[in-house]
Amino acid sequence: MKHFHSFSLNNHLSLLRSGKAYFARLIELINDAKSSIHFQVYIFDWDITGNRIIEALVKASHRGVKVYLVVDGYASPQFTKQRVLYLNESGIDVKLFAPFHIRRLKIGRRLHHKIILFDKQTALIGGINIADKYSGFHGEVPWLDLAIEVQGKICMDIYLLCISLWPKRARKRMNKTNFLLVDNVASVKLRLLQNDWWRRKIEISQAYRNAMRYSQSDLTIVVSYFLPGYRIRKLIQNAVKRGVKVTFIFGAKSDVSVFKSANYYLYTLLLKQGVTIYEWRGSILHAKFAIMDGIWVTVGSYNLNSLSDYGSIEANIEIMNEAVAVATQKLIYTIIEEGCTQVNSVTFVKQNTLLLQTYRWCCYQVVKLGLFFIFLLMRKDKLKL
Repeated sequence: MKHFHSFSLNNHLSLLRSGKAYFARLIELINDAKSSIHFQVYIFDWDITGNRIIEALVKASHRGVKVYLVVDGYASPQFTKQRVLYLNESGIDVKLFAPFHIRRLKIGRRLHHKIILFDKQTALIGGINIADKYSGFHGEVPWLDLAIEVQGKICMDIYLLCISLWPKRARKRMNKTNFLLVDNVASVKLRLLQNDWWRRKIEISQAYRNAMRYSQSDLTIVVSYFLPGYRIRKLIQNAVKRGVKVTFIFGAKSDVSVFKSANYYLYTLLLKQGVTIYEWRGSILHAKFAIMDGIWVTVGSYNLNSLSDYGSIEANIEIMNEAVAVATQKLIYTIIEEGCTQVNSVTFVKQNTLLLQTYRWCCYQVVKLGLFFIFLLMRKDKLKL
């Protein structure tokens, strides 16, 4: 707990779903930027969506805005040397975070958070990457995801996180512009949480565990890549035993099929504990957020699995506000009504034959061991430094 940022007041925020409206707002903020843009994202594809964002960033740079772009070197392979050179010549500073090296098999931590900070006073933070599958520009239903737009004192913590990924010389250049506090914003109590095992930060993991440990009436978690260990499952079980209504919303399908099979293995365990499960069928579910007891909300990039715990840089916003909780709960109701079906515990367990459950258990073990192997490589890599 000692690593946590303190809660700050004098903040304003709004919830944003993935889709055309989110990217229209993103481009609007880029076009309105006056001094600086810090753009950090896991996946940045050079498709229709990516090209629109690049075009807006280049225009911002040409009018004097300092643009600092960081993408994950593994998840954004379309950032070739030629494209990086083009961006550099356009005045945009580009950093590929921990690029994957085949010869050395260097699988370090991944830049998994999605943060875009404008003029140090407005930020978008959540789980939405830059690609057509999140925008719907290619004509298909966009992946279900969520972000929040924040203004106020919280932006200073977000700014410090953004510049921490750049070399010291670059940070000195970034600090020449002043931090401007937005005036007359609503008093929302929130704070920035980080997961970065390399820097001994497990704030988001602790926040989720505390929500499971101290919830009193209800806890709803929307998550895409759910693969918790025994301790998390035990906390969920204890919450149900003390009368908490625990609800999970998962995706009916996944872009990683083996992960979904592993997820199905956990369905049986959760349903037997008394957990309510919904499946989103409208598109791929990629969102990561939770609400507890009508007062606590968290939104960000963190998944409940060991990769988010130990192998990735994650960022969430933690909110303590009844009005925001009410808005989030309404969004959850909307999601359920739009495209969710509840998993019937009796039917699911009945259809889950011994052979099928054994296969799903094997998938669970394969994914779990794979994530553990990545973690071991990351730890070995750290010890060499």
